[in-house]
Amino acid sequence: MYIRKTFILITACLIVLLSSGCNYSTKGADPSNKSIKNFPIFLSAEITDAKFSFLDDKIVWIGLNAINNGSPFTEILSSSDHGQTWSTTLMGNYNIVSMQFVDSEHGWAIGNADPQSSKKVYSILSTKDGGQNWSKQFETVQASRISPYQIQFLNIKDGFARFNTNLFSTTDGGESWRQISSIENLMSFDFRDDKEGWATNTDSIWHTTDGGNIWNKEWSVPENIKKRLEPINSKVIINSTLEGWALFSSEGTMSQTSKIILHRDQSGNWTIESGYYMAAPPFSGNPAPLETSDLFPISDTRAFLVAYTPATYPVAVLKTNDQGKTWLAIIDQSRPKGFPVMLPGDLARINFVNDQLGWAIVVNRSASKNTLNIVKTEDGGANWKVVMQK
Repeated sequence: MYIRKTFILITACLIVLLSSGCNYSTKGADPSNKSIKNFPIFLSAEITDAKFSFLDDKIVWIGLNAINNGSPFTEILSSSDHGQTWSTTLMGNYNIVSMQFVDSEHGWAIGNADPQSSKKVYSILSTKDGGQNWSKQFETVQASRISPYQIQFLNIKDGFARFNTNLFSTTDGGESWRQISSIENLMSFDFRDDKEGWATNTDSIWHTTDGGNIWNKEWSVPENIKKRLEPINSKVIINSTLEGWALFSSEGTMSQTSKIILHRDQSGNWTIESGYYMAAPPFSGNPAPLETSDLFPISDTRAFLVAYTPATYPVAVLKTNDQGKTWLAIIDQSRPKGFPVMLPGDLARINFVNDQLGWAIVVNRSASKNTLNIVKTEDGGANWKVVMQK
């Protein structure tokens, strides 16, 4: 009798939610209490972003961020069989802005509880069951509409997190966090182990060998370039071989947009391989695109550059096989076979696991009803196939 009443009550609640689009988040509640399995995302809500986390070529997590009646939520989709089958968990009260899993069970994320406010509440969330349930470990308020954030765990114990220019570390899986020294205007970091790591700010790359207590400058933007490059975003990625990549980019009007892409050899030397700014000539013979971009290295010599241009064609993807010296277009307005048709205003998010395997989320906002496409490529972006469409 109790089970029947419970089923009737849950069914009634779901009917009300689906028909009215009401606010289903509970402010202040632990996100672990809002995990609902096998619950489809509200396609009537505004899907605002998507985040990926990969464990290998089989296991993938996708966090779909959305806003419903002013309240944020994230539906986390996970697959352990190349995307053939999926499980879903609904996380109320948060938009996921950074997510990482270190094995099939343990994962962490940074969630934004108030994405439409000028004063945003960010929390570090953790899961021990593959993303089905989440608990809050740490919370901070950032008085900024655009707050840089990043989380990186090396194993189930050692991790680092960044909020604005503040850098934190944990040695107990996130149960406790301590603030460590960070460089001025910190924008990104990448730790090789619990001691050695790299970071970037507006115009430099930094190196630490003591877990972030002391940082030494490893490279700076040359003065003759600094006058025309005023970065507001930068990123560093170091491979296991100690070779690495970095991206410095500025955003703004057409006269301000610029970027440079660097490669690091094993001896620690950084070289500007390509770039773009509005004053001719470009930094090298083969400039990278001017659009706002994200860099995804997949080896010492190969990387993907994903550029988002929502006002025109929503996405462009380029690939380099020579450390960034030259770039080949993979996706542009002449889209590859199987990739969804896109129009200005549609949403795309793309990430690559390796040289061949990549995943993409495409939301066709231009349609009369939002259409969500999850597609993947197994040949480096030449061909794509749909694995889910709603």
